[in-house]
Amino acid sequence: MQSAQNHAEYFILNGGAAHTEIPGLPGFTGVSIHDRAVAAGYPRFSWVDEDVAFDTRGSSNVDLFIGTVFHRLPLMHPSAIAVGYGISSGNGRGITVIDVGLDQNYDPEIELPVVFPADGQSDVPRLWYAYEAPNPVPGVPNPVGSPLTISFLT
Repeated sequence: MQSAQNHAEYFILNGGAAHTEIPGLPGFTGVSIHDRAVAAGYPRFSWVDEDVAFDTRGSSNVDLFIGTVFHRLPLMHPSAIAVGYGISSGNGRGITVIDVGLDQNYDPEIELPVVFPADGQSDVPRLWYAYEAPNPVPGVPNPVGSPLTISFLT
């Protein structure tokens, strides 16, 4: 939680790139996602991923990320063991940061692979406007079909 909130506050103070910080600027806690997580007390040898939305819509950003290709994976990965959430606004900017800690040795005791949308799930959009960076379907006109994710623990 502290890592995500720190990065949200850094971004409000300084702007800049979504996932990096610059040493010496106000609120700096680490250049990379991993550096910031370690500075906030997360284990040094862990893997950390991050989703960022440039607004403060809060929990509706989780729905936004789940509806994507690349940003959905950390939130549903079978080895996800910790989630931190930060939100901040000011200086004409708003940001939501979700940090996800993953452990490749974690046994989630669930049937693999994890598939999304799940078998029989209802209200799955048929179309998706691929508004994600990087673009998972470059050169393909929008809308495209709703993304399918299959995740294995490896």
